[in-house]
Amino acid sequence: MKRHNILSPYLWVMVFTGALICVWCLARLLTHPGVELDRSFIALVLLTLIVGPRLIIQIPQGNGELSITDTLIFLIFLLYGGEAATLVATTEAIYSKTKNNKKIITFLFAGAVMACSTFASTLLFRWLWGPETLLANEGLTARFIIGVSILALTQFFSNTVLVAAGAALKNNQSFWHVWSHYYLWSSITYIAGALAAGITVSLMRSFGTATVLVFSPVIIIVYFTYRMYFKNIEASVAQADQARRHAVELQSSEERFHGAFDYAPIGIALLERDGKFRQVNRAWRDLSQSHGIESFSGNLRDLLHPQDVGPCFQYLQSVHHGATPPPPLELRLIKLGGAMLWGLLSASALHDADAGTDYLVIQIQDITVRKNAEETLRQSEQLKSALLDAVTHDLRTPLTSIKASVTTLLSEFEETCEQLTLPSEVRQELLEVIDEEADRLNCVISGHVGLARLENGSLGLHRFHTEIHDVVNMARARVAGITRGHKVEWQLDEDLDPVQVDAHAVAEVLFSLLDNAAKHTPLQTTIKLRGWQTEPDYVHLAVEDSGQGIPLLMRERVFEKFFRLPTPNTAPHGTGLGLAISRGIIEAHGGRIWIEDSTLGRGARVVFTLPVSEGLPLSS
Repeated sequence: MKRHNILSPYLWVMVFTGALICVWCLARLLTHPGVELDRSFIALVLLTLIVGPRLIIQIPQGNGELSITDTLIFLIFLLYGGEAATLVATTEAIYSKTKNNKKIITFLFAGAVMACSTFASTLLFRWLWGPETLLANEGLTARFIIGVSILALTQFFSNTVLVAAGAALKNNQSFWHVWSHYYLWSSITYIAGALAAGITVSLMRSFGTATVLVFSPVIIIVYFTYRMYFKNIEASVAQADQARRHAVELQSSEERFHGAFDYAPIGIALLERDGKFRQVNRAWRDLSQSHGIESFSGNLRDLLHPQDVGPCFQYLQSVHHGATPPPPLELRLIKLGGAMLWGLLSASALHDADAGTDYLVIQIQDITVRKNAEETLRQSEQLKSALLDAVTHDLRTPLTSIKASVTTLLSEFEETCEQLTLPSEVRQELLEVIDEEADRLNCVISGHVGLARLENGSLGLHRFHTEIHDVVNMARARVAGITRGHKVEWQLDEDLDPVQVDAHAVAEVLFSLLDNAAKHTPLQTTIKLRGWQTEPDYVHLAVEDSGQGIPLLMRERVFEKFFRLPTPNTAPHGTGLGLAISRGIIEAHGGRIWIEDSTLGRGARVVFTLPVSEGLPLSS
């Protein structure tokens, strides 16, 4: 059960207990009159009920209050007994609460607290010292002073404990926190009120009831003492609250700053003049893929690409010396894993007057995507230029030859003489030129069409269960005219497993490789096609020649679109599309293609793999 749910039962138990105490005290006064309730008693009661509620001091930050009536209640206690003091205290508490609070339970609880605390003080006082009116007749003795002090402390503890318990239940706080913060320090006011009442009683016993007039200034002095005391406390509490609010606001502001710093979308770092990091945010650590400054030795130099170290620190020096802010600097950063990214760096100077140190606040934004897009655009422009060169050269050259040959033949048939002037061998040669150049032109067009299909994903392979010997024979028939000036060796193992391929597409790859070998190999040299199987899932095919070979650094570039291997003293051969299309076809089949050194002593060897058939239909 929550504390707040216990509050209502607690309040009503206190009210019921206070009512029983008041009934008992009233019965004692009526049946056992120990003292005479004279006019002085009536005057004290009226003073307590009329003047007391108007001289109330609210306890700072608490629900309780102190008033001058405490001193009057102590005075009635010593002069007329505990029962009379209990009834007067209860009546005064209820009367004073009804003026400011309309809830019945509130003023009934206030009266019950006064009834319980005054009655408890009466019982303890009588158990220790006997009847209270007898002690009052002793005068200002040590016993009297100790008794009055114990009376005050008993009243203090019983009153504040009961009130603090209610406040703790209402606010769902611990009892000790409420009592120690809001009520513990009020003990001195109870002792002062009790001693003031004791002194007044002693004077009245010695000099008569006229000393009540003397007692009035004492009451006023005690009241203003209370008031000044609580005002000082209230001022101290207000100052403490203000300081606490300022501390909370400062902490909140600092947390907001650190939150904005740590969670900024761009990398931010505090840097010393020599490049040493003082602090970095999460975005910076993400850019460098590190979890702390120590991961990269705490210096900006460790993150920069070697070629960008000099320009970066020149930029930072210009910012530090207060020059006109330069535009942001593009540079490269090396991550811990070795990957590189492009960043846009900007900086501003910061001077710490307290530490006498100059810092730089640097911001870096990841622009790798933008730089990659720029590089892609640049490569696209290069491809367009290469395509234009290819179209200009590779289409115009065969067309020029075809046009010249056809023009010559036409002029021959336009002669008016009956007999043709060109020998038959020349006419045969011109027709062969037309045939070869037409094939060359068709090859160029086929290459561009194949490239377009690869790039848009519409290659459309039709894969069947196929014998590798059949694929090689298809390519062998097409390449016969191209390789007639070379010695071609066909070496295929007999036990090759069927492959799972588009036979026409793979034959096109073989034709392209054999065509390249013929172009880059001197006449009368050897070209070899080799087929073997060293692993169960793939068949290997290789075309090798005895030409000039391909340098190691260019063996990957030759598979790029429009790249043509430079040849000494001659223009580059081909369109630069054959190997690019070949790689696309082989990889579309799930194989690989690469270049090695030739086994013929010199030249190049192009090797590719094809997957073994897994039960697809046999090709026709």
